[in-house]
Amino acid sequence: MSTAIRGFYKRYATSGDHTWHIDKRIKSVGRLCARRKFHEAAAKYLVDFAHKSTIRRDAAALKDLSPYISDLWLDRINNDSFNAYRKARHDLAIITRNAKIAVTRRVLKLAAEVWCHPGTNMTWLERAPAIVAERGHCAREPYPLDASEQELLFNDSHPTVAGSHSSLSTRG
Repeated sequence: MSTAIRGFYKRYATSGDHTWHIDKRIKSVGRLCARRKFHEAAAKYLVDFAHKSTIRRDAAALKDLSPYISDLWLDRINNDSFNAYRKARHDLAIITRNAKIAVTRRVLKLAAEVWCHPGTNMTWLERAPAIVAERGHCAREPYPLDASEQELLFNDSHPTVAGSHSSLSTRG
């Protein structure tokens, strides 16, 4: 015996909060159930882009952000969703935090523009949220090399430097 599809209803969380949920069968479209959590989208991203040379870095970024957004519904993620992460990871440089959040921005963009529910033309997310990068990054001060460091850098016996150095001198 199957359960009836009820349509539009409230789902209550253990905290007492609720969210509206749609679970409906539409003629000529099929079943519409449009809620997904971020961890599902992150898992799909890691599988779909496993061939990327930077997938390990992306996976590490998603793992770092996981405690803060993993259990959020895709349509509930916005710029403010990252405030707790930004505050907790203030030890990282702004540019590093922005790079990690950019991976989630990419996942959300794919969910809004590319990934569709099976048998439909409806994407996982209506639109990707605007996530603003933090400002205030200060570049490091230049580090002048002392004589011994310069010697190591420009020593002709170093294989990578010697090869590139000699190729520069033979160009004409």
